[in-house]
Amino acid sequence: MIDYKFNEKNLIKEFQQYVDTTYDGHYSKDKFQATEFIIDGGHGTGFCIGNVLKYAQRYGKKGKNADARKDLMKVLHYALIQLFVHDKENEDNSNVADVSMTSGSVSMILGKPVEYFSTSLAGDASYFGEPQKVKEMENQMDLFFTSSDMGLDKTI
Repeated sequence: MIDYKFNEKNLIKEFQQYVDTTYDGHYSKDKFQATEFIIDGGHGTGFCIGNVLKYAQRYGKKGKNADARKDLMKVLHYALIQLFVHDKENEDNSNVADVSMTSGSVSMILGKPVEYFSTSLAGDASYFGEPQKVKEMENQMDLFFTSSDMGLDKTI
């Protein structure tokens, strides 16, 4: 038997119980979850990663201690669903992730660098695509705010 150092056995059991509750009540309608339709529509990765980021950013900022723990359960659940999406999309490929370290941070979200994603102050995540497009958008935003700060009426 493994001597878990971080209470993993009990925490995994608690996580399983949490996941089980998502198959009851308002999370599931007629035995289908909205997440299934989102994944089937080809938007699973953005939805899952967006929710991981949303609940991770919200952790400890809403409600009480129990709410913070529930946010962590949601992070784990959406990450687990994303593993399903990843494996489904890569059935012919190895399911071993390629993790690379860049400037001390993990640069992996399904093989895409972290800069492919952006989060708003509200915690909503968006996928921006190619790094060049991200840079173009940043330049436009810089120009917009510079123009606004100078009192110019014309924006891009």
